[in-house]
Amino acid sequence: MIDRLIATLAIALAASWANAQSMFNQFVDPMSWPQLKDRLVLIAPSDAQLEGIATEHDVYLAEFETLRAGKMAKFLKDTKGFGPMAADDPDAGRRDAARAASIRRDIGRMDDVLYDRIDLLLGEGQHAGLERMRQRRERDRLRTRANMLVPNARAPGVEPSDAVPWAELGEAERDNLEQLVARWEDQYTRHLEAWADASDRSQLDFIEVVAMLNARQKDFSVENPPSPEEVQELMGIFKSAQNRIHEALKPHVARLHKHAVSGIRDTADRLPVAHRFAFVREATSGSHLHNTISAFVAAASRKGIDDATLAQLKQIKQAWQAKAIPLMVEMLEASWKDEAAMADAMAEVTEDGGISIDLAANEFGTAVRDRWNARHEQAMRDMEALLPEDMAADVVADAYEGSDSDETSTSHSTTAMVVTGASDDGDSEGTVVVSSTVSSTGGGWADEYDKLLTIPGIRPAVLTGITRDLSLTDEDEARLRAMHAEHEGARLAMQTARADERQRQQTLARERMEEAGEQDQAAMMEIAMVMMQPISRDGLDALDEAFFEGVATLTETPERLEPWRLARVRELATGGGGMMSAGLEAVGVPDDRWKVDLLMVVEESDLDDQDRENAKAAMVDWHAAATKALLDIRAAEDELEAGMQAMMKAATDTGKVEIDIEAAMKVDKLHAKNQNARLDLSLLNQAAVDAIANAVLDGQTLRRTWLEAAFPHVASDDGFVRLYKRAAAAGELTDDQRAAIALLRAEHDEAWWAATEDATAIIAAEREPITNQQEAFFAGQQIRQEVDRQTFSRREAALKRIEQLRAILNQQQLAAAEGLADPPEHQGLAMPF
Repeated sequence: MIDRLIATLAIALAASWANAQSMFNQFVDPMSWPQLKDRLVLIAPSDAQLEGIATEHDVYLAEFETLRAGKMAKFLKDTKGFGPMAADDPDAGRRDAARAASIRRDIGRMDDVLYDRIDLLLGEGQHAGLERMRQRRERDRLRTRANMLVPNARAPGVEPSDAVPWAELGEAERDNLEQLVARWEDQYTRHLEAWADASDRSQLDFIEVVAMLNARQKDFSVENPPSPEEVQELMGIFKSAQNRIHEALKPHVARLHKHAVSGIRDTADRLPVAHRFAFVREATSGSHLHNTISAFVAAASRKGIDDATLAQLKQIKQAWQAKAIPLMVEMLEASWKDEAAMADAMAEVTEDGGISIDLAANEFGTAVRDRWNARHEQAMRDMEALLPEDMAADVVADAYEGSDSDETSTSHSTTAMVVTGASDDGDSEGTVVVSSTVSSTGGGWADEYDKLLTIPGIRPAVLTGITRDLSLTDEDEARLRAMHAEHEGARLAMQTARADERQRQQTLARERMEEAGEQDQAAMMEIAMVMMQPISRDGLDALDEAFFEGVATLTETPERLEPWRLARVRELATGGGGMMSAGLEAVGVPDDRWKVDLLMVVEESDLDDQDRENAKAAMVDWHAAATKALLDIRAAEDELEAGMQAMMKAATDTGKVEIDIEAAMKVDKLHAKNQNARLDLSLLNQAAVDAIANAVLDGQTLRRTWLEAAFPHVASDDGFVRLYKRAAAAGELTDDQRAAIALLRAEHDEAWWAATEDATAIIAAEREPITNQQEAFFAGQQIRQEVDRQTFSRREAALKRIEQLRAILNQQQLAAAEGLADPPEHQGLAMPF
């Protein structure tokens, strides 16, 4: 049926597995400044040495970027990101493997040159630490040698040294621990080298099988599909080869797992008791075990609990942490077992020619999580019992609100599939991407899930704009606000009732599953499919119509209300779809220009009255065209969501995900059509915003407001600005300090926005309509990679400026500015290849 079906299905399974930890990446990323600086703790550089190292690091990044934009980019483009597994000829596959090895050697040479340059800056006693840094980087490079089609043979990324609070240890404690960690790292490096060599050999063997499978599928097309028996045979060949390689690598992986766990346990035993829990928590990151114990104690302290009770709470906390430490290590081991079970899942061909894939049961992790939760709940009950009844509820609420964000995820299930296939005309290839994610609480996906339970209200900014544009009197504005309150009350009642009903259905389904005494995959799939759909908005149109009809009675120029009514229509048209079709946004170019409402951009820009009128005059013809285009896109997205529901459905008797191939090909066409419609609207919006910017005096401010809305993953949330504001408010600054901070802030703003505009220009560059989904998928990933490289460079430059900013302040001022800690790093846009 589909060209390269087996390889892409295997990659789909690998991607599904990898989402639980970290996506596969063929080449190690360059060392960022935060990474390098964290590892420099091993050599304790002086300020002057740190400045010199930062300069050498800039040179290193420039050289690395040359490699990424040249030799590496060409390799990824030639192999569609799949490396040697994309070839249908064994010799070509082996050449691709050699090309990958050459790129890795180039990276190794660049790393060594950087360390050699750093070595020249060091004094006596620092060189040993630098050698450990070299070895640490070598392990990063070795781990990328995994076979992407054998995900259960991956090397763990455990590095105890990264989680040790070195700065908080005494000299004797530090020396003792450094000796232990150094011995562990030496052995770990040797284990990784042996595993990497075995992985390389296994890849060469696997190339033969995958090339044969790819070659056998070259003649498959819509007109000449393979029979279910043929597909089953090919899948069997692939799985058999995968199992052989897994068995060959299994001893190496087991050795690495055992060594990783021993490193965590031995390091924890050497640490002072006060640091053990935090160390193990960090060293086993990714387990998502919910913990609010520390937050509970902190909340109780803030409420003014007496010292005796606070001491008892701390005793319970210490006892809980002592029990929790081995459970976190067990959870790490359980995650490896679950990953292996997931990778062993076999895609099968159904009687009607579709594809069926087992869902991950995560039984090992679930067992550990259940024990963790039972102990955690008991500790919480013990602490609650110590508090006055009128205080306990508030402390519990504060504790849950204050728990770490990465500890709040209780359920996370991800399925991703890339299927490469021929288009209806049989002459070109296409790509179907199935992507669905369900996260019940916590994390970035929690925000997406919350949107499914929300019916959008009319925003206050709309009321402000209406009041101004209609020149309402105070009395009429009060009537407007009353109408809005009535609309809001009805909307909230609608939202609450429908969200409660869906929650009731989910609760009943979970209760049925729990009564069975074990995880029922069919029931889990049923719950997931319900969770991925938004609550109904039936009746909202009538509410909106009544609101705007009422507002029209407040003015003699109702035509001035029309843009705001259309803005409401556009807002509702850009949202409301399910999470399955929303997941397809990861496939194409990260372009949100199509969904941005220019009226709101104008409203939110800092324009004077005349400029605002000029802007609205420049966009008068845009409203109707943009609204019609968005309504068409909304209808297409609803059709796409229905198509994806038909393509991926729950089999109630088995609980497997079933892929209907015929429905998948329809989704392929619908997705291409929808992507092209979005591109057309993006271009319409771009032309309109250019006209608006030219019609106002401060076009730069308006353009920046537009960029933040149109490219939110690239242009929004410059966390560095907050650091400059903190530095300027540090207190007792001299005039020279204020001038230096202001100058550095201006330099940052100019450089940040210049880099941002370069990154958004990559996304907004002219491109052809989508006719070949396969090419469009990889072209989109290439664009994302280019943008990620640009934003990485932007951040690195900003981090170096923050080093200069810290140097301006004295120790007291720096403490007042909360240390000017680096802003958190944002997730990249591209799927790692």
